[in-house]
Amino acid sequence: MVKKMSTLLLSALSLSLLSFGVLAAEPGSNCPPSFGSAQNEAVVVGAARSSMADFNQDGKADLITLDSDGVPSIRFKTENGFSDPVVSDYIHGIYRPAAMAVGYFDGDYVEGNFVANKWPDIVVATTSGAVHLLTSDAYGYFSFRGTPVMRGFYAALAAVDFNKDGMSDILAVDIAGGAVTFLSRGDGNWGDFAYTPTAAGAYAVGEVPISASVGYFDGTLVEGILTVNDGPDLAVLTNQGRVLLYTTDPQGYFTVREAGLAMSFAEVRTIDVNQDQRTDLLTRDSAGVIYLLLRNENGDFTSPQPIGQEQVTSLIGAYDVNGDGNVDVAATSGADEHFAWFASVTALSCQATN
Repeated sequence: MVKKMSTLLLSALSLSLLSFGVLAAEPGSNCPPSFGSAQNEAVVVGAARSSMADFNQDGKADLITLDSDGVPSIRFKTENGFSDPVVSDYIHGIYRPAAMAVGYFDGDYVEGNFVANKWPDIVVATTSGAVHLLTSDAYGYFSFRGTPVMRGFYAALAAVDFNKDGMSDILAVDIAGGAVTFLSRGDGNWGDFAYTPTAAGAYAVGEVPISASVGYFDGTLVEGILTVNDGPDLAVLTNQGRVLLYTTDPQGYFTVREAGLAMSFAEVRTIDVNQDQRTDLLTRDSAGVIYLLLRNENGDFTSPQPIGQEQVTSLIGAYDVNGDGNVDVAATSGADEHFAWFASVTALSCQATN
Protein backbone atom coordinates (compact mmCIF):
# COMPACT_ATOMS: atom_id res chain seq x y z
CA MET A 1 0.00 0.00 0.00
CA VAL A 2 2.72 2.42 0.92
CA LYS A 3 6.07 2.43 -0.85
CA LYS A 4 9.16 1.50 1.16
CA MET A 5 10.22 4.64 2.93
CA SER A 6 13.16 6.61 1.58
CA THR A 7 16.03 7.72 3.81
CA LEU A 8 14.75 9.66 6.78
CA LEU A 9 14.56 13.38 6.10
CA LEU A 10 14.55 15.97 8.80
CA SER A 11 10.90 16.39 9.69
CA ALA A 12 8.93 19.29 11.08
CA LEU A 13 10.82 18.59 14.28
CA SER A 14 14.02 19.75 12.54
CA LEU A 15 15.02 23.39 12.54
CA SER A 16 16.96 25.89 10.46
CA LEU A 17 20.53 26.49 11.62
CA LEU A 18 20.35 30.21 10.97
CA SER A 19 19.57 32.77 13.61
CA PHE A 20 20.00 36.48 14.21
CA GLY A 21 23.76 36.68 14.68
CA VAL A 22 23.99 33.40 16.65
CA LEU A 23 24.37 29.99 15.08
CA ALA A 24 22.11 27.25 16.36
CA ALA A 25 23.77 24.28 18.01
CA GLU A 26 24.94 21.93 15.30
CA PRO A 27 22.86 18.77 14.77
CA GLY A 28 24.00 15.96 16.99
CA SER A 29 26.34 18.16 18.99
CA ASN A 30 27.17 17.34 22.60
CA CYS A 31 26.10 20.77 23.85
CA PRO A 32 23.68 20.24 26.76
CA PRO A 33 20.22 21.66 26.00
CA SER A 34 19.52 24.81 27.97
CA PHE A 35 16.44 27.04 28.26
CA GLY A 36 15.88 30.46 29.75
CA SER A 37 13.23 31.52 32.26
CA ALA A 38 9.60 31.67 31.23
CA GLN A 39 8.60 34.66 29.13
CA ASN A 40 4.97 35.54 29.77
CA GLU A 41 2.91 37.05 26.96
CA ALA A 42 -0.28 39.08 27.34
CA VAL A 43 -2.25 36.46 25.43
CA VAL A 44 -4.91 34.46 27.26
CA VAL A 45 -5.21 30.98 25.78
CA GLY A 46 -7.66 29.67 28.37
CA ALA A 47 -9.02 26.17 27.98
CA ALA A 48 -8.77 26.22 24.18
CA ARG A 49 -6.93 23.44 22.37
CA SER A 50 -3.71 24.95 21.12
CA SER A 51 -0.89 24.31 18.69
CA MET A 52 1.64 26.38 16.77
CA ALA A 53 2.90 26.64 13.20
CA ASP A 54 4.70 29.23 11.11
CA PHE A 55 1.59 30.37 9.27
CA ASN A 56 2.99 33.44 7.49
CA GLN A 57 6.42 31.95 6.73
CA ASP A 58 8.41 34.55 8.70
CA GLY A 59 10.37 31.99 10.74
CA LYS A 60 8.37 32.56 13.94
CA ALA A 61 5.71 30.12 15.15
CA ASP A 62 2.17 31.51 15.32
CA LEU A 63 -0.44 30.43 17.86
CA ILE A 64 -3.45 28.44 16.64
CA THR A 65 -6.31 27.78 19.06
CA LEU A 66 -9.63 25.96 18.83
CA ASP A 67 -12.31 26.81 21.37
CA SER A 68 -14.87 24.43 22.89
CA ASP A 69 -17.31 25.12 20.04
CA GLY A 70 -14.74 24.35 17.37
CA VAL A 71 -14.11 27.97 16.36
CA PRO A 72 -10.45 28.45 15.33
CA SER A 73 -8.29 31.54 15.63
CA ILE A 74 -4.71 32.52 14.80
CA ARG A 75 -2.47 34.99 16.59
CA PHE A 76 0.60 35.92 14.58
CA LYS A 77 3.93 36.16 16.40
CA THR A 78 5.43 39.63 16.13
CA GLU A 79 8.59 41.26 17.44
CA ASN A 80 6.61 42.62 20.39
CA GLY A 81 4.39 39.67 21.27
CA PHE A 82 1.37 38.40 19.37
CA SER A 83 -1.18 40.08 17.10
CA ASP A 84 -4.88 40.29 17.85
CA PRO A 85 -6.60 37.02 16.95
CA VAL A 86 -7.91 36.34 13.46
CA VAL A 87 -11.12 34.53 14.38
CA SER A 88 -13.12 32.38 11.96
CA ASP A 89 -16.28 32.94 13.99
CA TYR A 90 -18.55 32.06 11.07
CA ILE A 91 -17.61 28.38 11.44
CA HIS A 92 -20.29 26.26 13.06
CA GLY A 93 -20.97 22.55 13.14
CA ILE A 94 -18.07 21.25 15.19
CA TYR A 95 -19.17 20.69 18.75
CA ARG A 96 -16.86 19.69 21.56
CA PRO A 97 -13.57 18.86 19.88
CA ALA A 98 -11.90 15.81 21.43
CA ALA A 99 -8.51 16.15 19.73
CA MET A 100 -6.76 18.45 17.27
CA ALA A 101 -3.67 18.38 15.07
CA VAL A 102 -2.13 20.85 12.63
CA GLY A 103 -1.04 19.72 9.15
CA TYR A 104 -1.10 20.58 5.46
CA PHE A 105 -4.16 19.04 3.83
CA ASP A 106 -5.26 21.60 1.23
CA GLY A 107 -3.67 22.69 -2.02
CA ASP A 108 -4.08 23.43 -5.73
CA TYR A 109 -3.42 21.79 -9.05
CA VAL A 110 -0.19 23.03 -10.64
CA GLU A 111 0.45 21.73 -14.18
CA GLY A 112 -1.75 18.75 -13.45
CA ASN A 113 -0.16 17.92 -10.08
CA PHE A 114 -1.82 18.60 -6.73
CA VAL A 115 0.53 20.62 -4.55
CA ALA A 116 -0.05 21.40 -0.89
CA ASN A 117 -0.27 25.08 -0.12
CA LYS A 118 1.85 26.69 2.59
CA TRP A 119 -0.92 27.55 5.07
CA PRO A 120 -1.44 25.20 8.00
CA ASP A 121 -4.77 23.44 8.32
CA ILE A 122 -6.48 21.74 11.26
CA VAL A 123 -7.82 18.21 11.62
CA VAL A 124 -10.33 17.81 14.46
CA ALA A 125 -11.85 14.73 16.11
CA THR A 126 -15.17 15.45 17.83
CA THR A 127 -16.93 13.77 20.71
CA SER A 128 -19.73 12.83 18.29
CA GLY A 129 -17.44 10.46 16.37
CA ALA A 130 -16.43 12.47 13.29
CA VAL A 131 -13.08 13.78 12.06
CA HIS A 132 -13.23 17.07 10.14
CA LEU A 133 -10.81 19.27 8.25
CA LEU A 134 -10.62 23.02 8.69
CA THR A 135 -8.55 24.45 5.84
CA SER A 136 -7.04 27.94 5.96
CA ASP A 137 -6.38 30.74 3.48
CA ALA A 138 -3.58 33.28 3.15
CA TYR A 139 -5.24 35.65 5.64
CA GLY A 140 -5.63 33.21 8.52
CA TYR A 141 -9.30 32.37 8.05
CA PHE A 142 -10.49 28.77 8.07
CA SER A 143 -13.14 26.99 6.01
CA PHE A 144 -15.12 24.10 7.44
CA ARG A 145 -15.41 21.04 5.23
CA GLY A 146 -18.76 19.67 6.27
CA THR A 147 -18.19 16.07 5.17
CA PRO A 148 -16.07 14.13 7.68
CA VAL A 149 -12.87 12.66 6.28
CA MET A 150 -13.23 9.70 8.63
CA ARG A 151 -15.49 8.49 11.41
CA GLY A 152 -14.72 6.99 14.78
CA PHE A 153 -14.15 8.03 18.37
CA TYR A 154 -10.55 9.15 18.59
CA ALA A 155 -8.73 10.28 21.72
CA ALA A 156 -5.61 11.52 19.95
CA LEU A 157 -4.62 12.82 16.51
CA ALA A 158 -1.35 13.63 14.82
CA ALA A 159 -0.58 14.91 11.32
CA VAL A 160 2.55 13.98 9.36
CA ASP A 161 3.50 13.20 5.77
CA PHE A 162 3.76 9.44 6.26
CA ASN A 163 4.02 8.39 2.62
CA LYS A 164 6.16 11.36 1.47
CA ASP A 165 3.69 12.67 -1.14
CA GLY A 166 3.80 16.28 0.05
CA MET A 167 0.46 16.15 1.86
CA SER A 168 -0.16 15.49 5.55
CA ASP A 169 -1.64 12.16 6.55
CA ILE A 170 -3.54 11.46 9.77
CA LEU A 171 -2.28 9.20 12.53
CA ALA A 172 -5.05 8.56 15.06
CA VAL A 173 -5.50 6.58 18.26
CA ASP A 174 -9.05 5.55 19.14
CA ILE A 175 -10.50 5.61 22.65
CA ALA A 176 -9.63 1.92 23.11
CA GLY A 177 -6.00 2.40 22.06
CA GLY A 178 -6.30 1.08 18.51
CA ALA A 179 -4.33 3.01 15.90
CA VAL A 180 -5.17 4.22 12.39
CA THR A 181 -2.87 5.41 9.62
CA PHE A 182 -5.13 7.35 7.22
CA LEU A 183 -3.35 8.32 4.01
CA SER A 184 -3.95 11.27 1.73
CA ARG A 185 -3.92 10.45 -1.97
CA GLY A 186 -1.86 13.49 -2.86
CA ASP A 187 -4.77 15.12 -4.68
CA GLY A 188 -6.71 16.58 -1.76
CA ASN A 189 -8.71 13.37 -1.27
CA TRP A 190 -8.21 10.32 0.89
CA GLY A 191 -7.26 6.79 0.05
CA ASP A 192 -6.22 3.70 1.96
CA PHE A 193 -5.95 3.32 5.70
CA ALA A 194 -4.41 0.73 7.99
CA TYR A 195 -5.95 -0.19 11.34
CA THR A 196 -4.06 -1.81 14.19
CA PRO A 197 -6.27 -3.09 17.04
CA THR A 198 -5.21 -2.46 20.60
CA ALA A 199 -2.29 -4.69 21.46
CA ALA A 200 -3.12 -7.35 24.04
CA GLY A 201 -1.96 -6.27 27.47
CA ALA A 202 -0.90 -2.81 26.35
CA TYR A 203 -3.54 -1.08 28.48
CA ALA A 204 -4.59 -1.81 32.04
CA VAL A 205 -8.24 -1.95 33.08
CA GLY A 206 -9.64 1.57 32.98
CA GLU A 207 -6.58 2.95 31.18
CA VAL A 208 -7.20 4.93 27.97
CA PRO A 209 -5.10 7.13 25.66
CA ILE A 210 -5.47 10.90 26.01
CA SER A 211 -2.90 12.43 23.63
CA ALA A 212 -0.33 11.57 20.97
CA SER A 213 2.72 13.27 19.47
CA VAL A 214 4.72 12.33 16.38
CA GLY A 215 8.31 11.20 16.75
CA TYR A 216 10.92 8.72 15.52
CA PHE A 217 11.47 6.07 18.19
CA ASP A 218 12.04 2.78 16.42
CA GLY A 219 15.30 1.70 14.87
CA THR A 220 18.26 -0.63 15.01
CA LEU A 221 21.44 -0.59 17.06
CA VAL A 222 24.53 -0.35 14.86
CA GLU A 223 27.73 -0.74 16.91
CA GLY A 224 25.80 0.33 19.99
CA ILE A 225 24.28 3.45 18.45
CA LEU A 226 20.57 3.70 17.63
CA THR A 227 19.81 4.47 13.99
CA VAL A 228 16.15 5.38 13.70
CA ASN A 229 13.87 3.92 11.04
CA ASP A 230 11.82 6.02 8.64
CA GLY A 231 8.74 5.96 10.91
CA PRO A 232 7.03 8.13 11.84
CA ASP A 233 5.98 6.80 15.24
CA LEU A 234 3.83 8.09 18.10
CA ALA A 235 4.35 8.80 21.78
CA VAL A 236 0.96 8.17 23.37
CA LEU A 237 0.08 9.32 26.89
CA THR A 238 -2.56 7.46 28.91
CA ASN A 239 -4.85 8.69 31.67
CA GLN A 240 -2.63 6.84 34.16
CA GLY A 241 0.41 8.93 33.24
CA ARG A 242 2.15 6.19 31.27
CA VAL A 243 3.88 6.78 27.94
CA LEU A 244 3.43 4.14 25.25
CA LEU A 245 5.45 4.11 22.02
CA TYR A 246 3.50 3.25 18.88
CA THR A 247 6.06 2.34 16.21
CA THR A 248 5.05 1.87 12.58
CA ASP A 249 6.13 -0.35 9.73
CA PRO A 250 6.20 0.70 6.04
CA GLN A 251 2.58 -0.41 5.59
CA GLY A 252 1.29 1.84 8.38
CA TYR A 253 0.66 -0.82 11.04
CA PHE A 254 1.70 -0.19 14.64
CA THR A 255 3.48 -2.11 17.37
CA VAL A 256 2.83 -0.86 20.91
CA ARG A 257 5.30 -1.03 23.77
CA GLU A 258 5.92 0.62 27.13
CA ALA A 259 8.38 3.53 27.04
CA GLY A 260 9.93 2.40 30.31
CA LEU A 261 9.70 5.74 32.13
CA ALA A 262 9.61 5.76 35.90
CA MET A 263 7.62 8.97 36.39
CA SER A 264 3.91 9.54 35.83
CA PHE A 265 3.12 12.47 33.55
CA ALA A 266 0.17 14.77 32.90
CA GLU A 267 1.27 15.79 29.39
CA VAL A 268 3.84 14.60 26.86
CA ARG A 269 5.13 16.24 23.66
CA THR A 270 7.94 15.31 21.27
CA ILE A 271 11.05 17.33 20.45
CA ASP A 272 14.42 16.71 18.81
CA VAL A 273 16.21 19.25 20.94
CA ASN A 274 19.75 18.30 19.93
CA GLN A 275 18.89 17.50 16.29
CA ASP A 276 20.39 14.01 16.35
CA GLN A 277 17.24 12.54 14.69
CA ARG A 278 16.43 10.56 17.85
CA THR A 279 13.22 12.01 19.23
CA ASP A 280 13.31 13.32 22.79
CA LEU A 281 10.36 13.95 25.10
CA LEU A 282 8.97 17.04 26.78
CA THR A 283 6.73 16.25 29.74
CA ARG A 284 4.71 18.06 32.37
CA ASP A 285 4.01 16.56 35.77
CA SER A 286 0.89 17.13 37.89
CA ALA A 287 2.65 19.97 39.75
CA GLY A 288 3.20 21.89 36.50
CA VAL A 289 6.95 21.34 36.13
CA ILE A 290 8.25 20.76 32.59
CA TYR A 291 10.94 18.10 32.09
CA LEU A 292 13.18 17.15 29.18
CA LEU A 293 14.05 13.49 28.57
CA LEU A 294 16.77 12.97 25.97
CA ARG A 295 16.96 9.81 23.86
CA ASN A 296 20.49 8.50 24.14
CA GLU A 297 22.59 6.51 21.69
CA ASN A 298 21.34 3.10 22.83
CA GLY A 299 17.68 4.12 22.54
CA ASP A 300 16.88 4.71 26.21
CA PHE A 301 15.56 7.94 27.70
CA THR A 302 17.70 9.84 30.17
CA SER A 303 16.42 10.88 33.59
CA PRO A 304 13.97 13.81 33.46
CA GLN A 305 15.68 17.18 33.71
CA PRO A 306 13.51 20.16 34.74
CA ILE A 307 13.23 23.15 32.42
CA GLY A 308 13.19 26.21 34.63
CA GLN A 309 11.47 26.54 37.99
CA GLU A 310 8.21 28.02 36.78
CA GLN A 311 5.06 25.95 37.01
CA VAL A 312 2.76 25.84 33.98
CA THR A 313 -0.87 24.83 33.54
CA SER A 314 -0.47 23.10 30.16
CA LEU A 315 2.24 22.16 27.70
CA ILE A 316 1.66 23.25 24.08
CA GLY A 317 4.85 21.85 22.56
CA ALA A 318 8.21 22.59 20.95
CA TYR A 319 8.41 25.34 18.32
CA ASP A 320 10.72 28.11 17.15
CA VAL A 321 8.75 30.91 18.79
CA ASN A 322 11.15 33.80 18.19
CA GLY A 323 12.54 32.78 14.80
CA ASP A 324 16.17 32.38 15.84
CA GLY A 325 16.52 28.86 14.46
CA ASN A 326 16.42 27.15 17.86
CA VAL A 327 13.59 25.11 19.31
CA ASP A 328 11.74 26.73 22.22
CA VAL A 329 9.13 25.33 24.61
CA ALA A 330 5.59 26.76 24.57
CA ALA A 331 3.08 26.43 27.40
CA THR A 332 0.29 28.20 29.27
CA SER A 333 0.67 29.57 32.77
CA GLY A 334 -1.30 31.13 35.59
CA ALA A 335 -4.96 31.08 36.56
CA ASP A 336 -5.89 32.76 33.26
CA GLU A 337 -3.77 30.26 31.27
CA HIS A 338 -1.82 32.91 29.39
CA PHE A 339 0.83 32.03 26.84
CA ALA A 340 4.33 31.48 28.22
CA TRP A 341 7.46 30.20 26.54
CA PHE A 342 10.99 29.13 27.41
CA ALA A 343 13.58 30.31 24.89
CA SER A 344 16.37 27.92 23.92
CA VAL A 345 19.77 29.27 24.91
CA THR A 346 21.65 26.11 23.97
CA ALA A 347 23.75 27.87 21.32
CA LEU A 348 24.80 30.53 23.83
CA SER A 349 25.70 27.95 26.48
CA CYS A 350 27.79 26.11 23.85
CA GLN A 351 29.65 29.28 23.00
CA ALA A 352 30.32 29.90 26.69
CA THR A 353 31.87 26.48 27.16
CA ASN A 354 33.88 26.35 23.90
